[in-house]
Amino acid sequence: SDDTLVIRAAGGNKTFKSDAIPAGIVMAIVTTWYDENPANMLFLGAYQLSRPDPKVDEARTCWEKAAREGAEAKDLLPLLDEDFSTGE
Repeated sequence: SDDTLVIRAAGGNKTFKSDAIPAGIVMAIVTTWYDENPANMLFLGAYQLSRPDPKVDEARTCWEKAAREGAEAKDLLPLLDEDFSTGE
């Protein structure tokens, strides 16, 4: 259906709800689908930072790569120094 992803592997099917697809699968799909435009690394970094368990180092890697390759990342980079913990 529109809200699931079915992956066939090892002779079986694995079904994921669209809001529960493991991050590794999301990244594999996206990096295969996206072209080499440096701006796409900005989207990947935003995804890493907006996950329920933010991956700040991975977001930094994506955004710094985007900046090195010519994408405008200077307004995003300060977000990496924010406190994303959910504790009080």
